[in-house]
Amino acid sequence: MSETRNHHYVPQGYLRGFAVYPPAYPKKAKLLTIDLTQGRSFTVSVRNIAAIRDFNRIDAEGHDPNALENAYAGFESMAASAIKRVAKSGAFEGDDKILVLNLIALMATRNPRLRKNWSDFTNRLYRIVLETSFATEDRYNKLRKRMEAEMPHAKPLAQLPYEGFREFIKSDRYEFETHQNTLIRLELDVFESVLKTLFARKWVLQIANDQAGDFVTSDHPVVLTSLRQSDPGVGHGLKETMLLFPLTRKCALMGTFEGDEGVIQAPTTLVALANSAVIARATARVYAYNDSFRYVKRDQMCAGKDLHCDPDCRLRSIDEDEGEK
Repeated sequence: MSETRNHHYVPQGYLRGFAVYPPAYPKKAKLLTIDLTQGRSFTVSVRNIAAIRDFNRIDAEGHDPNALENAYAGFESMAASAIKRVAKSGAFEGDDKILVLNLIALMATRNPRLRKNWSDFTNRLYRIVLETSFATEDRYNKLRKRMEAEMPHAKPLAQLPYEGFREFIKSDRYEFETHQNTLIRLELDVFESVLKTLFARKWVLQIANDQAGDFVTSDHPVVLTSLRQSDPGVGHGLKETMLLFPLTRKCALMGTFEGDEGVIQAPTTLVALANSAVIARATARVYAYNDSFRYVKRDQMCAGKDLHCDPDCRLRSIDEDEGEK
């Protein structure tokens, strides 16, 4: 039996809530994908989007490398069932609420963008430490003597002139790479903190009828925004912030620390505004049931079929392998 190598950071079960597929054949689910970095749209299998090869693979002696991926798959299946029940009942409560909030916390903390941010930060930090540690020739000479005494095989490296060494450590010819185990541990550590803030929020379930159009989702569907005009900074624990999470193509969740909980019928404008927020927060790709959705730009209603060629919606990209094709 071959092991799974195509690891989804946005679960397939979640994405199927926005997909087209025969109910009896969920594995044939397909989504309209709008690539905002390349300016194109296409339909693709859910299996082949929002996935990176070995994204959840761990390297630990005596442990299955896919242990974490398998554990995530089991939870994500339960969360997908909870989403279906919430969408059908129109009630966000009980065990289903617990499962969905855990899913939101997972997607908020386990994603390529956050991993890249952490990796970039540690790379910059270690470069600063290295430059500071060898800011003088005296410090460098002490290192050379220690290397000669403790690491004879590294003697040729230790003979590198100080000026050459300084030039190298200030160059772009190297970088520090953070091991994936470390990144995964950081994700798991942050997960608990984020989850606590989600339970503290007041949640409103927004339901769109056919006339209101569809919600869209993305490769980064947890949308956190500030409600403060004077201070646009965001953080999961900050007051006066709103968290938007598209649940299915007909349902979305909005959570704030202030206000009341409940269920509302979302009109066309509210659905379009939610879509605009999702599009703006996407890393590279937006996913939709079809191109009939709407979004808002400069107070004007825009058609989803034009999103791929909208110059104002072009986004940065992130280097990633989209999994096994």
